[in-house]
Amino acid sequence: MEKNQIVLVVSALLMISIIGTISLLTVTLKFEGQTLENETSFKVDYEHLNKTLTHYMTFEQGEKIVVEGINLEGGLTLSIDDMHGNNIYKNRSVKREKLTLEIPRSGKYVFSVVGSKAKGTVSFEKMK
Repeated sequence: MEKNQIVLVVSALLMISIIGTISLLTVTLKFEGQTLENETSFKVDYEHLNKTLTHYMTFEQGEKIVVEGINLEGGLTLSIDDMHGNNIYKNRSVKREKLTLEIPRSGKYVFSVVGSKAKGTVSFEKMK
């Protein structure tokens, strides 16, 4: 083979590899649904969730948050962490969940919804 032909073959194989990787990521990291994100709530309704969604909210010590979730298919993990990495809530196998948590310290918190081929609905909402 000539040098030009080798370069052409290698380039074609590289392009096929890149396209395959992008296609795999598109299928693997996928979200089909709707989110509502604001300073008092984080709601996710999903037909297909195969990635991590996060939202940040600020709380005063003693404020309460209502956590609700119904997962109909796949795997779902919910968690709440402060900005120092301290976990205040985690459920790695959500099917049906409804609870109220009291915020232990004032500050910003990260709310995470991690799906693995999941279908359902989740909400984190500040109590008024």
